[in-house]
Amino acid sequence: MVQKHGQRIYGGPPPDWSGPAPDKGTEVYCYRIPRDCFEDELVPVFSSIGSIYELRLMIEFSGTNRSYCYVRFTKQEDAREAIKKINNHYIRPGYPLAVIRSVDNRKLCIKALPPLDKEIEEDVVNELGNVVEGIDRIKYQTRGWLEVEFSTHRLAALARRQLVPGNVVLFESVEIKQVDWADPEGGCVGQESPGKIISVRNLHSSTSHLRVGDMFNSLSGGQVNDVVRSGNMVLVTFHTQEGAKLAMDRSRDLEMDGNRLEVTWWSQKKLDRGCYNSQPRSVPGNQPAGPVEQLLAVCAGQGWGTPQYSLTGARQDQVTGQQVYQCSVMVPGVPHSQVRGDWSGDREVARVSAAIRAMQGIVKASSELYTAHNSELYTAHNSELYTAHNSELYTAH
Repeated sequence: MVQKHGQRIYGGPPPDWSGPAPDKGTEVYCYRIPRDCFEDELVPVFSSIGSIYELRLMIEFSGTNRSYCYVRFTKQEDAREAIKKINNHYIRPGYPLAVIRSVDNRKLCIKALPPLDKEIEEDVVNELGNVVEGIDRIKYQTRGWLEVEFSTHRLAALARRQLVPGNVVLFESVEIKQVDWADPEGGCVGQESPGKIISVRNLHSSTSHLRVGDMFNSLSGGQVNDVVRSGNMVLVTFHTQEGAKLAMDRSRDLEMDGNRLEVTWWSQKKLDRGCYNSQPRSVPGNQPAGPVEQLLAVCAGQGWGTPQYSLTGARQDQVTGQQVYQCSVMVPGVPHSQVRGDWSGDREVARVSAAIRAMQGIVKASSELYTAHNSELYTAHNSELYTAHNSELYTAH
């Protein structure tokens, strides 16, 4: 086991492995890991599916994990099977793991001044090769950006740290001004690519985001997964990319409450620091009730009010290049009840993590209250026995 660059690496090529590392599609992303959970618990779970090529667990300076890891199998079918069988597997009571396909990002976006737009691609590869290694190809993008693809994600991450803006000069006159992760499925900047999230703007002030969700749910044939208000827009998330594309194709010239809606693909880099809506929606095809719905039910039953979720942080992970989010939840009827969930690459998962933390807090508080109540009953009972005993002695005396 090796620890470097903020991650602990278990494995490497298995004893019987020969040839290059497994190709794309063999890695999964696992999150919602307990902070004190390490390889001794994770490896047996994932190795039950198939042979592990490598497991990378992200580590904090404090020594705890960062609640997520990457697991690369030797076969693509093992990665697919892990998503089916380990997703929502309880590694401990109250701690269901989440496992999804890993986006193996090998692309960086580089902006240089003056722009690199006339140089031969091969010359640019050779010039950059003097600074970093592992470059496969480059591609000129709009507005002076250059997309650079590396042979592995690890080499891309290392290059991102080496290409410090202001410290690297190419061709003796071209200075690197900005380096960032590229969209692995699209371009660097200014290029809107289809995803699963649609942004809806120019809404009337009286228009409910739930009505917007219902409309897009109808347009997509029941494919809406979640609807949230983020700042001055409504974000509609779909179960599948196909559902989102269908809704986008049918959303031209849409009007609601007298306003013509502006419907565009949403980019995570345009995230506003807004609030999540805490009221779960009932749409056809939704998954069974999860932690968010359970927390709402508990709060409603206790008369505490509707849980209020908010996005408390959004940043880019320096190790993986993935945009990650943190969400918090507050219960109105319970003082000092705000808790934060784990960081996650998915906003909805960040909200679920906050709900799980809140439910764990409620369970713990209930247990402590039950223990204290029993202790009081025990003390009161003993006191009554002691008083009765003394009274009997006094009477007898």
